[in-house]
Amino acid sequence: MDTVAILLNYNDADTTISAIKRLKNCESLDKIVVVDNASSDNSYERLKAYESEKVALIKAKENLGYGCGNNLGLCYAYKDLAASYALIANPDTFIEDRVISKLRTSFDKIKDLAAAAPVMKLKVKKALSFKESLLNLTLGFPCRSFLKELMECCPIIRRLFVNRLHYNKKHYKKNIAFVDALAGSLLMVDIEKMLEVGGYDEGVFLYQEEAILGFKLKQRGYKTIILTKYSYLHAHSQSINKSFDKTLARQRLREESVLYYFRHYLKVGDLKIAFAKMVFFIIRLEISLFDILSKVCKV
Repeated sequence: MDTVAILLNYNDADTTISAIKRLKNCESLDKIVVVDNASSDNSYERLKAYESEKVALIKAKENLGYGCGNNLGLCYAYKDLAASYALIANPDTFIEDRVISKLRTSFDKIKDLAAAAPVMKLKVKKALSFKESLLNLTLGFPCRSFLKELMECCPIIRRLFVNRLHYNKKHYKKNIAFVDALAGSLLMVDIEKMLEVGGYDEGVFLYQEEAILGFKLKQRGYKTIILTKYSYLHAHSQSINKSFDKTLARQRLREESVLYYFRHYLKVGDLKIAFAKMVFFIIRLEISLFDILSKVCKV
């Protein structure tokens, strides 16, 4: 078996079932592996009805996060199905079969390629500018220093310094753009290389998985690319918002993951960690103030 798709579900069977129906007719995929991440609703029972020769369903014993759930799917694809490549896709993404095929053939052409993705296009009413695309992670991004990664976490600062925190427009002029990290909503990976670096780091529950994975692949000397002439559609944060509907709750999750990245990968000391926590406190104040003002304006 060559190429499989991995779909991670948590309490969102409707979106996952729609994804199964879209992908099961893709000739570029040999199998679809659906991982139910210990849903607390009836998702697993509903998904069970879609098991077939092309669709496999596995269930996590407990929900330990995005990375752990996808690692479960990767290990199953590699050990049980002997698959070589995996399209890791959020259920709320839309990709054409011809684009999946292009992703797959890129691994035959580029030595030491570990991960590849098309350009993400958000499901919005109007086309985004290049700057808006960068701010919404629709393109790749570099592995950043402590200060730059912290700047990226700040809603206002990241908008002011977007060109310093991301690759510039010229970087994406060629058909293939080499990047350090990819947005996590959809990417194809070489499973063996992915497992060699330990897969997704299960120390983070949600957020920052892309930066950590990009860091690990880069450290090992593997390549990551974006096929700039191809794209997929993403209903941005749709699944996350269903599970974590409070902005501050999502912000705290993001902070925990970023601090984990600082400590374990950038090897940041206690003083810088304390500074980062102070910055995060200010960001939470901004979020709370914005939330209050939004409610006042609606009254």
